[in-house]
Amino acid sequence: MKLDYFIAKDGMIHLCHLLEEEAKSIRKDLYHKMERLVHKAEENQFNLVVLGQFKRGKTTFINAMLGQDILPTSVTPLTSVITKIAYGQKIQLEVVFLNQERKMIPLDQLSQYVTERENPKNEKGVQEVFIYYPAEFLKGGIFMIDTPGVGSVYQHNTDVAHEIIPEVDAALFLLGVDPPISEVEYHFLHDVKSYAPKIFFLQNKIDLMQEKEQVESLEFSAKVIREALESDEVFIYPISARKALEGRIQENDALVEASKLPVFENDLMSFLIENKGRVMLQKVLKQSLNVASELLLDLQLREKATQLPVQVLQEKNTAFERSMVSIDQDKKDNIYLLQGETASLIDVVQEDLNQLKNQLIETLKEERKRFLKTKKELRGKGLEDALWAMIQDKVYAAFESWQKGEEDKIEGLLLKIMHRFEKKTNEVVETIVRISTELFDLKIDYFSAIETAMPSKGLYYIARREKSFWLISFKSFYRWIPDHFHRQFLMRESQRKIEDWVDNNCGRVRYDFVMRLKETLGAFSGQLEEKIQETQNHIHQVIQEIALKKQKDQQEISVMEDEINAHVKAIECIKKELESWQQRFDRE
Repeated sequence: MKLDYFIAKDGMIHLCHLLEEEAKSIRKDLYHKMERLVHKAEENQFNLVVLGQFKRGKTTFINAMLGQDILPTSVTPLTSVITKIAYGQKIQLEVVFLNQERKMIPLDQLSQYVTERENPKNEKGVQEVFIYYPAEFLKGGIFMIDTPGVGSVYQHNTDVAHEIIPEVDAALFLLGVDPPISEVEYHFLHDVKSYAPKIFFLQNKIDLMQEKEQVESLEFSAKVIREALESDEVFIYPISARKALEGRIQENDALVEASKLPVFENDLMSFLIENKGRVMLQKVLKQSLNVASELLLDLQLREKATQLPVQVLQEKNTAFERSMVSIDQDKKDNIYLLQGETASLIDVVQEDLNQLKNQLIETLKEERKRFLKTKKELRGKGLEDALWAMIQDKVYAAFESWQKGEEDKIEGLLLKIMHRFEKKTNEVVETIVRISTELFDLKIDYFSAIETAMPSKGLYYIARREKSFWLISFKSFYRWIPDHFHRQFLMRESQRKIEDWVDNNCGRVRYDFVMRLKETLGAFSGQLEEKIQETQNHIHQVIQEIALKKQKDQQEISVMEDEINAHVKAIECIKKELESWQQRFDRE
């Protein structure tokens, strides 16, 4: 028998309301989580989230879907906050700030709140921006969400992109053609697949490649994605968002068709019509089951603690604290190992910088030699200034090119390290929970794993003109010495300046990298330690709370036991019904 969506939705909302009410007096954090899930189910909200690396054309793609230049675009990292686009009969924009204040704005002010250029590091405290727009595909509770790109030069942009992942109902994952898929995207995809029930892959900017190159690029990306998803069923839509947008603005149907975007749009609409409600309910169902399990664990611990004499409870608390000694050592070991990994990454940067330094110095020496031999029309200070400008441009271009590749490489290595250590931390947390469940003879089928916040932040290097090669005492020398002597002098002096200038820039880049790596991994280490400490503290707090109440008022303990039993019975019933719905979905 086919599952009726509306019956399933009503049943799920009813169970979520019941679970929300149970959580209210047990765990405030889980209560607020259930509030959000209830709202999502009631509003039939379906989050269609556009994800991908920096500069894959996500914003242009959304504009093409809307058929109008709504979101601002740029050649630099742009989007800095989450922008949610929902259906509205006319275009309206609302800014929601972190302090929960709201403000309606005109379209021409949007860039002031959502772009890195006009709202650097979100200094205006914007939580999100809502755009209401009359697009047919947004009807029925669809939210299309624009996110900052991962791997840009701004750490906070990458953080924001990762924070939205748990809210994804379907992901539109945009890839590029050069490179087709990067290591940063590969690791980002690993995180997305844990939350997104459905992922559409689109390879943008196909108009920049010949047909043969397009095929090769698509095949390479598909191979990498199959490996990441551990699935053979991977399809990538080749599109040109730029062509589609231009075609729709110009009302040029041929250009829109050439963009290949309509092929994807047709498949997306079919998916939304047939599967939107089901996917949304499955997401709510999964998260509600997790909340129910976590609440039951908390209640089981409290229930067992109330049944034990104060002396036994204190003995178990002492045993738990003894067990935590080895856990504390595990934490220290992890921090020590993480510091070692940080040092290894710094060594990689240093080795790559040494290679850049040697190659660049040799290249500049040859360029300088060629310049002085061929620029016969230049004399005196004009020759010197032109030579310095040429060297500066070459150095700037070399560091610019190196920066892009090196950041991608280091971030890929960094993500591997972070994934490895988050796994170690989850193992420590599991050990803490296992120790407590064994001490109190409890059963557990769930624990909350941590999620990694991925790092990224830009390099910097000197790009300013320094003092002339000439000393002040030589200022009037140009008019008196022959040109060939002047050029010989510049040849010798510029060689030393080139070596000093490149070395100075390499030192600054290394310092910046070292500071950012230490800051990023230091913050990550703190996140891991906080998760472990949080688990320890919660279990210890429950034991201490029950022990204190048992010493003061046995009658209060009796009341507490009755309340715990009532909660357990109610939540177990809710969980059983949730599992029943899950079985029905699985049979579909």
